[in-house]
Formats: sequence, C-alpha cells, structure tokens
Amino acid sequence: MEGVNTVKTASPTSADDVDRLTRLFACVKEMGWKRAFDDDVLYGQVNCDDSHLYAEPLHSLREALQDAKLCMEGLNKVRNQLGKKIRMLKRRSTPLIAEDGIRRLPDELLAHIFEIEHLSTQNCMSSLRASHVSSRFRQVALHTPLLWTRLSSSYTIDQMQTFLSRSGNLYLDVIHASRPQKGNNFLDVVDSLSSRWVRLTITDIEQVEEMSATGVTTFPNLRCISYDHTWSLAKDSHMRNWNMPLLSHYVGRSLTINSQHLSQITSLDLHFLDDYFNNLDVPLLAKALYQAYNLQHVSLKFIKCNLQYPIPLPENPPPHSISTKTLKVTIKSHKSTVDCYSFQQLSSVLACLLPSEVDISLEETPVECIYNNDGQIFPHASAIRLCVSGRCDLLRTLAGLVGHCNTTRSVHLDAPEGYIYAWEIQRCSWAQFASIRHIRIQNCDLLCEEDVKIMASNLFFDDADVGLQSLEVMSCKKISEDFILNLSDDVGERLKWSF
Repeated sequence: MEGVNTVKTASPTSADDVDRLTRLFACVKEMGWKRAFDDDVLYGQVNCDDSHLYAEPLHSLREALQDAKLCMEGLNKVRNQLGKKIRMLKRRSTPLIAEDGIRRLPDELLAHIFEIEHLSTQNCMSSLRASHVSSRFRQVALHTPLLWTRLSSSYTIDQMQTFLSRSGNLYLDVIHASRPQKGNNFLDVVDSLSSRWVRLTITDIEQVEEMSATGVTTFPNLRCISYDHTWSLAKDSHMRNWNMPLLSHYVGRSLTINSQHLSQITSLDLHFLDDYFNNLDVPLLAKALYQAYNLQHVSLKFIKCNLQYPIPLPENPPPHSISTKTLKVTIKSHKSTVDCYSFQQLSSVLACLLPSEVDISLEETPVECIYNNDGQIFPHASAIRLCVSGRCDLLRTLAGLVGHCNTTRSVHLDAPEGYIYAWEIQRCSWAQFASIRHIRIQNCDLLCEEDVKIMASNLFFDDADVGLQSLEVMSCKKISEDFILNLSDDVGERLKWSF
C-alpha cells in the first residue's frame, strides 16, 4: 500500500494523532482530494488484530479501515477543540460586534430597523422601547414618524397628542381595544383624522356602536380591519354600513362586512374559538368565500370551536376555480370529540380554492378531517405543507395529496407520529408521484430507515433531471447519520438531511 510503512505499534498517542492528520493533509496536497482518499492510501501506522490471518484483499482493507477510523478520531478531537474555541470566541465577541455594528450604522439604517420592528408587532410599545435605550436611539426614534403612528384608546390625552405631533402626516394605525382612561374621550381626538386611518383594531361591539353613533363611518384610506369580538352577528349591522373603499384585509372571529366589502378583500384572516356565540357556520363561511372573488391570501383557524349541525351548503363553485396565492388552515380540536363529517363539509367548501401554496396544521385532529365529501384530500397547490400532531400513514397521505393533482411540485410533511404501513408500500403505485420535485419529511419519529430506502429507490430516477429532485429527511429520531450517508452514496446529492 502507498503511504508510510505499516509497522505494528501500540495504540497511538496524541503525537500519533497529530502525525496521522499531518500525513492526511500532505496526501491531499500531493495527490488531490480524490486520490488521497482511495482505499490503498494510508496516513499512519496501524495495529490490526493479527490473531487471525486474512487473505488479500481483506487484510489490506482491514488495515485501511482501521487507519481511516484512527484518522477520523483525530479529526473529531480537532473538531471538538475548535468548536469549544469558536463558541468561546463568539460569546466574548458577540456583544462587542453588536456594539461596534450599531455604532457604525448610519442613522438612516437605524431608523429603518426601528420601522421594521414597529411593523412586525401589533402593540404600541416598540416606539417607546426604542426611544428609551440611549440618547442617540431617542433622537433617531423621535425623528422617525412611522414609530408614532399607532394610537391606542389606552393612552392618555397627552400621550395621544405627543404621538400625533411626532407622526407627521403619515397614515395611522388606530387601536380602539379597551375602555379609555377616565377623562379621555378617544374618539374626540382621532375621529377628525379618520381620513388618515389605514388600520383599525376593535374588540367590542360597543366600540362599533359608539363610532357609528358619533358619525365616524367614513374611512377613505382604511386598508385593514381587525375585529376581535365574539358577540352576536345580528348586532354588527353598524359596520356593514361603513364606507371603506380601499379595504383589502380583514381579520376577525366572524364575518361582519357586507358583500360589497367582501368583493374588495384580498387577504382574509378568520379565527373561530371555543365560545358559546361563535359556532362555526360552514354555509355562511362558504357564502363569504364565494363572494370574496379577489382573495389572494386566506388564513383560517378553528381552535376547539363548536360546530353547527351540518346543513345543506350553498351551491359550490367548481372545484379549484378560485385562484389564490396562499391558503393557511389550522384546526385544533378536542381529541375525543372530533366530528370529521362536519370538517369534511368545510373541506368541500375550501376545495373551490386553487392556491399556489397551502399550509395545513392539524392539532389533535385526525388527517381524515381534510378529506372532502368525495373522499379526496381537498388542497390542490404547487407547494403543500402538512403538519399533523397525531398518527398518520405518510405514504397514504402523500398519495392523497397528489393523487388527484398533477400540479403539485413540493410537499412538506411534519408528523411526529407519522409512519409508513407495510401494506401501503406493497400496493403503492409510485408513478402517481411523478409530478413531485421536492419532498421534505420532518420530525417523523416513527419513520424507519427501511422506509426511507424504499422511498428513495422508487422515487429517484437514473436521469437526475426527471422526477424527484430532492428528498429531505429532517430530525427523524429513528434515522441515523450512518444510514443516511450510506444511502447518499447510492442516490447522490438529491438526498438531503439534518439532525
């Protein structure tokens, strides 16, 4: 064999580890990356068990294997020590880097960072926090009008006047979400500025009635309403008469806007919670979705909500006839009282949508709830993410997602109790997955290595440009790194993983 003489010695010392690594790097430098790792290249002395005589090539292969393992041990020691050093240096340098970076930041960029933080929250504290850090932060914050455009009914009159004086003439984010402080008539301050309102948050029917009674009903620049109340829809007729020509985003626990406003909506966020007045009226939801024909983004949450007894639905538009960009559905149920039939009615309603991306989360909810009345999984999309907290057959679910949709290109399955039933493997028609280009399997702790091997062998084609382009296995407890590395040697870089 090439390399140093293979004289038998005792177990290697630390010096031997260093010498072996030095020889490894020398081989790489002299021979190149590929040749330096051929079977016949040794990096140091080896001490194989010679109680048994082995014929060639087994003898040489055992020496090479032992040599490579010793080299890997040395590399692991180096990696561990370098890792400790890097972590220590990061701990010491991180605050200094942050301090130096902030000092170097121009005021314009610092102001932009403050604006990003402000827009990422819904509360009124980000501007105050930024202005209380240091004298420089305060000066930058005071000269950044966007930070002072969020007005809350919890403010005092002086606070509101101060915020308004710093906001310039920018649009306002108005939060009428609590009873005003004593002596503070919130609407007296903000009603004359209704032409500047761009977002309105309300939590109680009394606030709607108060605004209508005082004539605050015209909002020429209002883009978004967040209406987080749980009372009878019959009382919400006031909002239906508001003039909001630019309204495009609605957030709420119920639909309290008229059909004209629904036709304007491009983003709809509805959440139904567990309370007496907030039963899920599937026909009403269906009617609203069909009237909101400009929808681009839909987010629906059903958190332990009460379901009305299934009743006939309005006539559905054809399946997959309403194009949207995104659909996000979250269902969290009482595990022992899930009514799959009612949710299947909901799935039949949502089947009219044709989003580009679908994100579905099922918490304590069986995967059967996303099947429609025809026994098909409803979402059709180019990219689908499905997160299931309970047990589900991954292969059967994957087949359900793509079995009636040849436009699906990417599927992400996150299922801690996901498994593959042997019977599904035997009867699986792998050709039905031909349209998929990317599959990610994440947190599937019951998934076995043999299942991954079967999927890879059936989904990957010899032609790398045909069929599945990547199979990602992320944080699955039963899948070992050695298995993945060996499988990757067979199927190539199309197999990706992280642990």
